[in-house]
Amino acid sequence: MKDLPLEETGAYVSVAISNDENHPASNVIDGNSGTFWMTTGLLPQSLTISFPQIVQVKDISLTSFKIRNLIIEKSIKSNPVDFEIVHEKSFKNENSNLQMAEFDLGKGTEVRHLKFIITEAYDSFVAIQNIWATLSRGSR
Repeated sequence: MKDLPLEETGAYVSVAISNDENHPASNVIDGNSGTFWMTTGLLPQSLTISFPQIVQVKDISLTSFKIRNLIIEKSIKSNPVDFEIVHEKSFKNENSNLQMAEFDLGKGTEVRHLKFIITEAYDSFVAIQNIWATLSRGSR
């Protein structure tokens, strides 16, 4: 179900370390390529996307700008706690171009919360334009 923006699956941004009122964290799940979340300074920066219930996530796609290192963690708890790492990626500096990445989670990983942690960047301010996920049909 990657054809739907995460917002339309009931997902929401439950935690964001920084928030610019012109570029809020909720922009990453709206499916609009003209919007984005922009960090507001010091690293690490993170945001957490939560689902109303546990879902099976097969893969995650991300479009970003100026990220050097990103960690993706998951939790199946009802509250966004007790995370474990599912992926870590170092990005090349694409100068003025968007960075695109896809993360394969195999046949599906149970997720209630996904945390995206930017640990290093190529600039003082970075952005995530969109986060998409393929949810298995058998999601709870």
